[in-house]
Amino acid sequence: MAHRIYIYNTDKKDQDYFPHYLGEWNYVIPPLFFPLFAANPKAKGTLVYAEKEPGIRKLRTFYDLLIHEYGLNSDALAMAAIGKLFDFLNGLPFDYFQLNASDVFNMSDVKHSQQAKDFAFEIYEKNLPYEKAIEKQSIAELEFILAPTGYTSFLAMLELEWSNYGLGWWNRDAIDSLDNQFFEDQGLWGIRNAKGEVKVEASYQEIGDFDYEGIAVIKKNQLFGYLNRGGEETIPCIYSSAAPAQFGAGAIVGKVSLDEKYGLVNVENGEIIIPLDYDELGDLASGYYQGKKDQQYYIIDAQGLLFNVVGADRPFDIDYEGFIYQEISGSKLRQYYSNKGILLGVFASGVLSELLFDFYAVNLNNKKKKSVLSPEGTFLVKDVDILNAGNGRAALSFVDSGRIHLYDLEARAYVLQDLVIQSIQGGTDFGNGAWDCYIIETTGGRGIYQAAEKAWLFPLSTHYAKIVYGVMDYFILNDNAGRYYYYDVAQKALSSAYDYVCASVDHYQDLMLLQGDLLYKKGYDGVEVIPEDQYGQFLKKLDQLSGGRF
Repeated sequence: MAHRIYIYNTDKKDQDYFPHYLGEWNYVIPPLFFPLFAANPKAKGTLVYAEKEPGIRKLRTFYDLLIHEYGLNSDALAMAAIGKLFDFLNGLPFDYFQLNASDVFNMSDVKHSQQAKDFAFEIYEKNLPYEKAIEKQSIAELEFILAPTGYTSFLAMLELEWSNYGLGWWNRDAIDSLDNQFFEDQGLWGIRNAKGEVKVEASYQEIGDFDYEGIAVIKKNQLFGYLNRGGEETIPCIYSSAAPAQFGAGAIVGKVSLDEKYGLVNVENGEIIIPLDYDELGDLASGYYQGKKDQQYYIIDAQGLLFNVVGADRPFDIDYEGFIYQEISGSKLRQYYSNKGILLGVFASGVLSELLFDFYAVNLNNKKKKSVLSPEGTFLVKDVDILNAGNGRAALSFVDSGRIHLYDLEARAYVLQDLVIQSIQGGTDFGNGAWDCYIIETTGGRGIYQAAEKAWLFPLSTHYAKIVYGVMDYFILNDNAGRYYYYDVAQKALSSAYDYVCASVDHYQDLMLLQGDLLYKKGYDGVEVIPEDQYGQFLKKLDQLSGGRF
């Protein structure tokens, strides 16, 4: 769990708060902002308070030093971001910053009230070098402060893309709310920025919240449109109704109506995505809408494509698993559809599970055997022993008429048909980079097949008596002479021989390797010798080193 410090703006006495938290930072105050909280920091109970206006002045003098040190005056983007940061801080309505570090205090057994006192003194003490640096106009005085942070300079902190010269460390909703303050003039609404300057003239009957991606619904002359945070009408007020914006397929969209007919528009450019000719248009699922016209129901996606072109006389619904269906009157069965609008069939709830590439596994009649539906809604196989058919896997294996088959879902083809497969393991049983690998045993030996690559990672061989999955990207092999190896899927490489190889008892991503009197560990950083003085931690867990998988 991340341990965070939360920053608020409050009046301290009456405990009125600015409606948004200002920032949340992991463990510590970022070095860019210590001066901001150094104006008379004091603990009250478990919280710390600092005066706002003198704190902003301290931060301003520090930022002036940074601007001078790094020559930021000539960088228009930098100066604009810094200007907006101080507009935001100066625009806060209350006189105090409140720092709530309870999440961090929970890491210690010391009383939170005492930790708050210590925290207030730490802020005061850590700001003293800033005062010295400002007095001397030398950023070198603060190099020791950066050392524990991993940053090479304050400029590196400022120039991070997400940092945006310090603005990015603060809650965007808080910044936006100050930069978009609604005001009323003679019954009409407009917007001011944090400086009190008018961004949008008071000309609207209503302005909604800037909800999704900074788009608000607006009303003028009893008609509706959309406005962005920049104060631009992305769609003028031309519709009878407009719903709040939402995310579509690669665009920000909104449901609108005109003359009691509904459709969908791109709220950023006004493009009509779903024509306004539906009597009703409701949300069905993310990216899908259900329209009704002439007593027929249609599903349309957020790109305007019809799901069921001919329409249906019953409404559609979607279950918890994301499957689209229609109720069948007088029955517990449902008529299910794929997300392409293909009729899959009539099934009871809960019997379908999704595979990759629009295939579906079906558990018919609560049997142990399963069936598999193709993307066209026809059965690929019916009532077979499914060995592997996990969601998100590139292939499936099953037994039909006593023979093991491997079917490539992406290629829509059986693979390795020339082999008589005696056993197969993989897919859902393996993790990380080995998720689509299969250990296959035939009369011609054992090997590792990768479905996504449609190729043998490790060709069939009779040299190995056993192949098992180890951890992460690693398989473990045991040859006929009793030697052990590991195969690295990411590197597509077989190791040299060891006396023993197994999963580590110390770290879930590592292997343990034994060669003579030396013990090694294999992780993403390579093979490293384990010092003898660390053997004790493994000896305590000998029961986990039994090699039972072999």
